[in-house]
Amino acid sequence: MRVIIYLNLFVGIWLVLSPFLFGTTYNTAEFWNSEVIGVMLLVITGVIGFSVPRKNLNEPLSRVERRREA
Repeated sequence: MRVIIYLNLFVGIWLVLSPFLFGTTYNTAEFWNSEVIGVMLLVITGVIGFSVPRKNLNEPLSRVERRREA
């Protein structure tokens, strides 16, 4: 699972940097598509990929789930 997270981070960084490396001008759709998708990929991967996992997967997440079990 961690390999996929780091791969997504690499692809996101590549998408953000590639227009600058290849000299794409700022007013083209290719530039903005690469920038927006790259930033979105970095944010989503950062939030989902590096969230703190629960120690005990059998433990309920919240009080609401505890009420459902009772």
